[in-house]
Amino acid sequence: MAVTYKLLLCGKNQVIIDEFYEHMERGYDLLTASPRFSDLVRHIELFRPDMVVVLLLLNRENEKKNLPFSVLGF
Repeated sequence: MAVTYKLLLCGKNQVIIDEFYEHMERGYDLLTASPRFSDLVRHIELFRPDMVVVLLLLNRENEKKNLPFSVLGF
């Protein structure tokens, strides 16, 4: 029996979310949540994902300034 990983996708980047559903549906159980914190927490409680994927829209002006970027998990 194949292992299916549960991924919770969070963000507003609809293009990338669509790509996940189009190309990664096999082997992954996908669900989306809004970036609103309370909604995300509730989805985590109910869905119990193996991983949360946060999809960001980065500002091009910040890219030009060469600002460092980091993500912290819990």
